[in-house]
Amino acid sequence: MNTNTFIYINIDNILYQGKPIFYYRKPINTQLHKATEFNNYYEYYYKDKDKEDEIRYLGKFTTFGKCRSTFYYDDYDYPIIGFEKENIFENKKDNIYCKGIPDSDSDKTIINDMEYEGFPVYYTIPHSKNTYK
Repeated sequence: MNTNTFIYINIDNILYQGKPIFYYRKPINTQLHKATEFNNYYEYYYKDKDKEDEIRYLGKFTTFGKCRSTFYYDDYDYPIIGFEKENIFENKKDNIYCKGIPDSDSDKTIINDMEYEGFPVYYTIPHSKNTYK
C-alpha cells in the first residue's frame, strides 16, 4: 500500500498546548466503495440504483439526525445521515459510497517499537505561538 493511503488518528485526545500530539497510522481505502462507516476520513457519494451512471457528491459526513415529515397524515421523524451538501434518508444508505481522504505525514515522526491497536504510533510537536527574543 502506498504511503499516501493512510490516515492519522489521535490517540485518546492527548494534547499539548491544546493540540493533539500522539497518533496511530491506519490504512484507508481511497477507491470508491460502498460506505460501511461514517466519519470525517471519507468523502461520500450517492449512487442511485436506477441511474447507475449518475453519482452525486455529498461531501463529508456531518451527523446522524432526524427529519420530521411536514404532512399532517404522516407525522413521523425519519432518520437521516447528514452530509455537507445534502441529507440522505437512512433507509437509502445502501446507495451511499465513499473514498478515503489520505493524510499528509509531513509533520509526523514514527516512534519505533510502539503500536496502538496493532498500528504504528507517531508523534508531532505543535509549533508554539510564543516567540522568544
